[in-house]
Amino acid sequence: MDVYQTEEEQIEAIKKWWRDNGTSMVVGVVIALSAVFGWKSWQKHGIEGAERASVAYESVVEAVQNAENSGDTSSIENTTVTHLGEKMLEEHQDTTYSQLAALLLAKHAVEKEDLSGAATHLQWAIDNTDDESIRMVAKLRLAKVLLAQDNGDEALTLLDSEKVPAFEAAVEELKGDIYLSKDDSVQARKAYSAASVAAKRMNKPRPILELKLDDLAVSES
Repeated sequence: MDVYQTEEEQIEAIKKWWRDNGTSMVVGVVIALSAVFGWKSWQKHGIEGAERASVAYESVVEAVQNAENSGDTSSIENTTVTHLGEKMLEEHQDTTYSQLAALLLAKHAVEKEDLSGAATHLQWAIDNTDDESIRMVAKLRLAKVLLAQDNGDEALTLLDSEKVPAFEAAVEELKGDIYLSKDDSVQARKAYSAASVAAKRMNKPRPILELKLDDLAVSES
């Protein structure tokens, strides 16, 4: 037996349901549609943002190339690098492009013998990335800059601040170089040996490590 026996009863039931639930249903539909269109708008905004960051990064790359080709560290090309680089890091801070730009700006600074500037850019990359690989590359490069500035102890502290298996060989080798600069052959040998073991474990042997160990043996004999 039907719940509503007559067409009139069915129509009246529909009217009553609409009076009781119509408003909330409309609100629900509006919210659902807003969510859909809001998501699409957010996606579009994200894509457009990534495109702008990509274009900005390409501009920085081109500016660096022009500056390096000019061979003049005080040229207008270098001023352009500084301007575009600062703008890139400020406006696209949360993108991978900005972090790659920071690495590029650091490299350019080193070539200009501006170690302080290079250190600043590398620290920025470390502080503003969630990408493990980018962070470790920046740490290795910053440690080299610190070593060049005779801050070996600070460089060692930086290298010991994070353990990432894929970078273990590179980290230990650099630690060996730092210990060697401090005339600590014992610790240098330990670091080079650890680097060699890590490299072989990753199936990426580094013959240069064996040469460094041989050189240590000769110097100690």
